[in-house]
Amino acid sequence: MAGHSWSLWSARAQSGANGLEEGGLVIGGRAYGLCPGFPNPAELELADIGPAGLVYGVIGYPGLAKVDLYQSTAGTFDRGLGLPSPSVTVVRGVSFFIGTLPKSACDYSSLELNSTSPGVSAEHNLGFGHCTAGQLVPITASQGIWQLPPGQFPPGFGGPGGGGAGGGRSSPPGFRAPDSDCYPQTNAATSGGPAATLAAKATEVAHGTVAGHAWSLWSARGQSGANGLEDGGLVVDGRAYGLCPGFPNPAELELADIGPAGLVYGVIGYPGLAQVHLYTSTTGTFDTGQALPPRRSRWCTACRSSSARCPSRPATTAPSNSTRRPSRARPSTTSASAAASPASWSRSPRARAAGRPAGSGGPGHISIWIRTD
Repeated sequence: MAGHSWSLWSARAQSGANGLEEGGLVIGGRAYGLCPGFPNPAELELADIGPAGLVYGVIGYPGLAKVDLYQSTAGTFDRGLGLPSPSVTVVRGVSFFIGTLPKSACDYSSLELNSTSPGVSAEHNLGFGHCTAGQLVPITASQGIWQLPPGQFPPGFGGPGGGGAGGGRSSPPGFRAPDSDCYPQTNAATSGGPAATLAAKATEVAHGTVAGHAWSLWSARGQSGANGLEDGGLVVDGRAYGLCPGFPNPAELELADIGPAGLVYGVIGYPGLAQVHLYTSTTGTFDTGQALPPRRSRWCTACRSSSARCPSRPATTAPSNSTRRPSRARPSTTSASAAASPASWSRSPRARAAGRPAGSGGPGHISIWIRTD
C-alpha cells in the first residue's frame, strides 16, 4: 500500500473482529494496534507513516462492507470532502479495510467513516490530535450511529462532546433504530409466541429448568457467540422469548412476567465465564439498590460456536448493568463472588463440537444466565 508492505494478524484462539482487534497490523516491519476491546460495529486508525496518511480498520458486521471516508468536524456527522475509498477484503468473516489519503495524516483533524454491510449500515465520526511521525494519530473524540437502514446516513445528529446514538436513548431523526435498544424491537405484547417460530431459524444449544419452568436456549443458524444467541432466543415452557437482537452489547438483559416470580435472563458478550450481580435501581442512573438474592440463580455457559456444546458444569455468577455504549468506549466492570445453588441444565442433543462459522465474534465461551427473583 503506497510502497508499504503490510500484514494483518489475528490473536491466537480468537476469531472475527475480536481476533483482528486483539491482533493488529504490521507495516514495514513495525506493529500498529487496531483498538482492542469489545468490538464496535466499526473501528478506524490513522497512521502518520509517510507523506500520505494511512487509514485502516475493521467493520464488525459479517460479510463484505462498502466503506466511504470523508473529511469532517469532530462531534458531528457532517460529510465534507469525499476521500478515496480504501481497499476492503473479508478476513475471518468480517471486513478489513486499508487505504491512503491525499494528504499527510497530520492534515486531518476529523474523519467521517460510513460503512454498509449486508443489510445494515453504521456511521462513525472521529477526531484526531497531534501527530508524531511513525506513530498512530491519537483519537480525541468519537461517536457512532449503528443499525441504520442500508446506505442511509443521517447528517447533523449528535453534538459537541460526541456520544451520538451509540450512547443515547433516542433514534437519529427519521430513523428507527436507537443503538441502546434492541433492533428489531421485540413487541412485548406478542412475546411468548409458539416455539416453532424460533426453532425454524435457530439451533438449540442449551436447556435446563428454573423455578419449575423448562427452558432452552437457541442460536441463530449461521451465527455464533453473542450474535447467534441474541438473534436466536429463549424458549420457556414451550413459548419463545427474544434476547435483544442487533449488534451485541457487552451485556443484555430481559425481564419476563411468566409466574409468581419474575424471570430474568441475558448474555454477557465478553469471552469466558462472567460474574454477574443484579440489584434494584433507578432508571437513568447506575445506582445499586437492594441486591437481589443469588441463591435462586440458575446459570449456564454457552459456547461461542453456535454448534458447540455447553460445558458440563454449573456456573456461579451474578449480573451487571449495561447500555449500548458509545463508539470506542470500553466498559469497565466490578464484581464480587456469590454463592449459587446447583444449576439444572444440560447439553443439547443436537449441539456438537465444530469449528466456528465465519464472522464469529471471538474465542472460547461467553456467559449466559437465567434466574428468578
